[in-house]
Amino acid sequence: SAVGDFHKAHWRERPTFWLDLRVTYADGTTETISSDPTWKTSLSPVVFNSIYTAEHYDARREQPGWNTVRFDDAAWVNAIARKAPSNNIVAQVLHPIRNVEELAAAYMRKLNDTT
Repeated sequence: SAVGDFHKAHWRERPTFWLDLRVTYADGTTETISSDPTWKTSLSPVVFNSIYTAEHYDARREQPGWNTVRFDDAAWVNAIARKAPSNNIVAQVLHPIRNVEELAAAYMRKLNDTT
């Protein structure tokens, strides 16, 4: 099947992010914001994501306020620099993946107070 052991496929690696964001201001000046090892990272509640098996989200890993200015990121670690996969970094061209249908849960089962 298309899903069987998909998460173990040899061509899958740890997530990588490389950013060169070019901002053009109203006055015509530009600025490039690039990712580097001063950026910080932490695990998120999204523990797995696949077009075939959807997003797996563990709400116990949520960090309330992580996206606010006052958030204390002292427990986060610096990003690890790695070589770019190519010298030709370009925007990914892909039709957006959108929610086209919502299906109500058939049933829900509480196993204990936390699951």
